[in-house]
Amino acid sequence: MDMVKILGVVFVLAACSMIGVAAGERQKEHINVLMSLKRCLLTVKGEIAYAYTPLSEIFTILSEMGSECWSVFFAQVLDELADKSQEDMSNLSQIWEKVCRDSDVCSNMGHEELDELVRFGSMLGTSDRDSQISRIELFIDNINDRIHYLQKHIYEKVRLCRVLGVTAGLLITILIV
Repeated sequence: MDMVKILGVVFVLAACSMIGVAAGERQKEHINVLMSLKRCLLTVKGEIAYAYTPLSEIFTILSEMGSECWSVFFAQVLDELADKSQEDMSNLSQIWEKVCRDSDVCSNMGHEELDELVRFGSMLGTSDRDSQISRIELFIDNINDRIHYLQKHIYEKVRLCRVLGVTAGLLITILIV
């Protein structure tokens, strides 16, 4: 019977520790998602500023960027636009919000970041080129600030997640024994 308890304790500690490690990795993934979004927005800015590319073509370009985690997001936006009518960009705001709420890549973002992304999408295609470029630059600056903040505190957050995992495992172990 004692061997069963020891084995149970080992499994509980290992499981809780792995949950802590996974939570720490999710914090690291958050930074990668924001960096990928920044690269995509720089592409959007360049296409609008220099090539005068329509949004539907920009979304096509971004959806074909397989190296970015946001390519699936832009493919979903493009699919939704195709369902409505590719010529009708007035639905973009609602489509953008729907895809933001449903997309897997957005699940790594906090509520404030997600709301900011939804607000950003609601302005796409609604103003002149210079205003859009200014808004994109502002959004990129906000993302840069968020990335720098997260990078500054990532070590502490990852360590905290791991410690909490081990501590939870020890607490459950005490309750088992």
